[in-house]
Amino acid sequence: MHGPGYAPPPPQSPSSGTLITLRVVFVVLAVMSCGFLAWPSMLRLALVTRKTLDWALFVLSMVHISIVTTLIALDPGKDEFATTGNTGMWLMISGMVITVAYYLYADIRHFSAANAMPYAQTTGGYAQPQTGYGYPG
Repeated sequence: MHGPGYAPPPPQSPSSGTLITLRVVFVVLAVMSCGFLAWPSMLRLALVTRKTLDWALFVLSMVHISIVTTLIALDPGKDEFATTGNTGMWLMISGMVITVAYYLYADIRHFSAANAMPYAQTTGGYAQPQTGYGYPG
């Protein structure tokens, strides 16, 4: 009479309103700061998905923003940007666009795949066949 017990409850995913609000907040944060604060969206993505690729992209975004900051700080121009400042600004804007696009793609894909997958596949468990009363036929 000793069985495996009750199965644990399936993991709860956040509501769709919460997910949309978080996506909007992180995208607005990146866009309104002109890309200087694009790294928090990559940090959130790495924490949520726990994939090695996302952690590597988070580190790459940190390296990217430090290179951009260095290029803009080294600009000697007084009234307008010189070559290093222009390069830094183009890298900053292009990095912002790439970061926002990848963040939205990966976040939407992660939560849509998590909702579509059956519980037995998400936990690594095996689905037990359901039989009626008595022995199977």
